[in-house]
Amino acid sequence: MLAESDAKVLKAISEGETDPQTIAEKLDLKVEAVRASADALEECDLVKVTKSVDEVFSLTEEGKKYATEGLPERGLLKAIGVGKSMAEITNNPTFKIGLGWLRKKGWAMIQAGVLKPVGVAPKGKDEEVLEMLLAGPESSSVLDAKGLADLKSRGLVTSIKTKAWRYEITSAGKEAASEIETTAAESLIAITSAMIKTGVWDGDCLKYNGKLYRARPYNVALAADKIYPGKRHPYQRLIDRMREIMLEMGFTEIKGQVIQSSFWNFDALFQPQDHPAREMQDTFYLDGKAEIPDYSRVKEMHECGGDTGSCGWGGRWSPDIARQEVLRTHTTGVTIKYLHDHPQPPVKAFGIDRVYRREAIDATHTPEFEQLEGIIM
Repeated sequence: MLAESDAKVLKAISEGETDPQTIAEKLDLKVEAVRASADALEECDLVKVTKSVDEVFSLTEEGKKYATEGLPERGLLKAIGVGKSMAEITNNPTFKIGLGWLRKKGWAMIQAGVLKPVGVAPKGKDEEVLEMLLAGPESSSVLDAKGLADLKSRGLVTSIKTKAWRYEITSAGKEAASEIETTAAESLIAITSAMIKTGVWDGDCLKYNGKLYRARPYNVALAADKIYPGKRHPYQRLIDRMREIMLEMGFTEIKGQVIQSSFWNFDALFQPQDHPAREMQDTFYLDGKAEIPDYSRVKEMHECGGDTGSCGWGGRWSPDIARQEVLRTHTTGVTIKYLHDHPQPPVKAFGIDRVYRREAIDATHTPEFEQLEGIIM
């Protein structure tokens, strides 16, 4: 069943109305509403909609002057009579404007420095267009193309483009229009409690407060619009799959802080404090200082190797450097802290998490990425 407004528009088109503006005025609707109804009717093959773009021309101020007084070349032709010297013509600004067009139209020629008329000078197409536009704006479809082109090149006309709609009823539309009741019921948009209490139903029509409303049918069997939900990123799917594999092998997943002390990120892994990887261009250093555990054994290992037989890295190990906070450059710092907190075997742990490096961004590098590692003790 057609909506109330669609039915009214279809009825109007079936009665010979073809313009949306006329239909809107007749039905007391907005033009936009008429166009929307016509588009809906076209989808049902009840109406054929033809859309076109029309260019409407009008005169500029200079064009109005020439339409009233005549074109400069016409005035020049009258002024030269049987002939006039070029010196007199070039000293007159108005004559200078018309000179080129006078010769272009073949109305005059120059002989021995004298401008002389040639034959008759019938009214040109440009002059006819000027007369038509003096009465008011006109569509390009009713104006001579050559005359209009000449006036456009001289800046005597201006134009605006307008869209036009034309409606034509189809055979199916005629049949549907004939079945529309003369007094159409208003579409029932919403049912109120008062309608339920005091209204009277007659099929799909409701009589309420002296008005007749028709309920719009709904086809609940129609397919709904497809919904395409978001999907997990392929990289995230890879991370999740690696996590599943590690858990299936009996590993325990461990987590740690993104901000780590240099002690756990570097020193506990026995990376020397003057190592190039610890420089500013490779690591994101923060302003804060972190608390660190008893570092005596780590200090001894760095400076002299402790009781391992190694000579260590030598030099002086600085606890101030070890307290410096960084964005973790790997998850190994989390792993070594986990081993420190769980020193008794068996330990079977893994971590997969975000780490940070001061990398220049290109096709294969970013400042942050995921790292997977595991350890068995």
